Amino acid sequence: MPTVHSTPQINLRVLLAEPNPVIDLKLTHVENSMESFRNALKHHKNRTMAQVTERRALQTQEKKKNEEKCQAIRTEIEQCKLDEIQLLETLSSEQKDRKEAELAVSGLKRELGTLRERLEEIDKEIAQLRSYNTNLSKDRGRESNTLHQRASSIQPEVQFCEEALSLSIEGLSNHNLLFTFTNVDESDPEREFSLVLDVSGDDYRVPTSNPLLAPLQSIVTNLNETRNLAAFLIHVRRAFVASLT
Repeated sequence: MPTVHSTPQINLRVLLAEPNPVIDLKLTHVENSMESFRNALKHHKNRTMAQVTERRALQTQEKKKNEEKCQAIRTEIEQCKLDEIQLLETLSSEQKDRKEAELAVSGLKRELGTLRERLEEIDKEIAQLRSYNTNLSKDRGRESNTLHQRASSIQPEVQFCEEALSLSIEGLSNHNLLFTFTNVDESDPEREFSLVLDVSGDDYRVPTSNPLLAPLQSIVTNLNETRNLAAFLIHVRRAFVASLT
């Protein structure tokens, strides 16, 4: 607790009666009080400055932290923007790929539909071919039976022609018959004179003969008109004999 100093009592009459009047103002006490005040003020100033410096340091640290946070946030925002751009590009690419895939699937569906229609057509064609083959087999069976019957009926005639004309008959591929004559050349009875007759079509044809015969075309024409095979063979033999002169 501060010391309280009482105000000194001054008696002017007594003071003036002295030879050297002196008033004690007690300045030492005032000076001590001023010094204490100055010290207290200096201490307060130093403490305040220290607090201000400390606050400034804290504020600087806090500002630095805030700036670092802001920079981190800005960096994160920039990265988010880049990620968003990349995501949009990826999304656009995926949408493009999806559209192309949808177009490809649509094209494949159309091709599949066309293939199915073609398969149906092929199935119909196969059914028609099977029916045609069945009918053809039946027709050929009937033709084979007819040929066998015809062959049986003309077998004696064929045998007679072979003996009378010195002729041998051989079946070749593709419905061709090979007729070979001997005893045509009196100087060489074993010499062979041959002719191939094509019986695959409606009309007879002669692809080749050995030797070649000049009147062969007219002989074949007569055969197609008369259908007389025996007469045809007689004419052919005569043409071979005539070719020797």
